[in-house]
Amino acid sequence: MVHFQQGVSLEVFRLDAWYVNKEERRIQATYICQGLCRRCCIPEVILRCMQVRVFLATSGIFSNEDDDLVDYVASSEDAVHQLFTSKQLQEFLVLEREFTLNVMEAAENGYLMS
Repeated sequence: MVHFQQGVSLEVFRLDAWYVNKEERRIQATYICQGLCRRCCIPEVILRCMQVRVFLATSGIFSNEDDDLVDYVASSEDAVHQLFTSKQLQEFLVLEREFTLNVMEAAENGYLMS
């Protein structure tokens, strides 16, 4: 896939976060791990999905459910866009633009498949 760019791969075997309460007991802080994973993983997974979407569009394969991902990221209710860095958000928009151009080109040429 031309548009698929390998990112940094990292193997995490264990991720722990702890805090010490008033009684000086060590308590697991799973919310920190969840927040870290949410902040780091969700935008990258969405960008990978967008890259696959663009690749499929260049191959002439389109889906009617494609806007769901854009709606999900743009939704003020879910606020997923806040997890993206400005660079990630820019890449997301570039990929969406490229996908839309592929759809428009396919429609002009009369071979739009879904």
